[in-house]
Amino acid sequence: MASAVSSTLKSAASEPLLTGALLYILTRGPSHIRERLLRPFRTNLLAKNGAARLASFITILKILTSVGVIRRVNDALNSLAWNKWRLFGRPGAPFKFGPGKEELVIITGGSSGFGYEMVKGFAEYARIVVLDVADFPTELESCEYSQEY
Repeated sequence: MASAVSSTLKSAASEPLLTGALLYILTRGPSHIRERLLRPFRTNLLAKNGAARLASFITILKILTSVGVIRRVNDALNSLAWNKWRLFGRPGAPFKFGPGKEELVIITGGSSGFGYEMVKGFAEYARIVVLDVADFPTELESCEYSQEY
């Protein structure tokens, strides 16, 4: 239960819409709402050094709002970067791998190592062009349409 409350408070404190709205109401909001929110700083235990506590609270709200806005902008820029700087979807038609072999895959270094494994993996799903300085392995020559130049 305490963990849920802590998690909720943490997410609320990092939400710029909430902290920004509270900051705006406390500094520039309508006077009757501002008075109702500031009453604890004037009438109870918070009244001692109330002006200093209020100034500290407003400073904390400014920091939380700034950090929240920066985090939101960072998330938006990261999302845009992952999408190759396009706002909507990925351009072009989707890839068509499969038994029809409509896609063409060019593999450099396909005669050995990782390139060899890629040739074996793509052979049944796409047309393959292998570029390598080494000789082409005999076990891959049986692939359909294989040809060496």
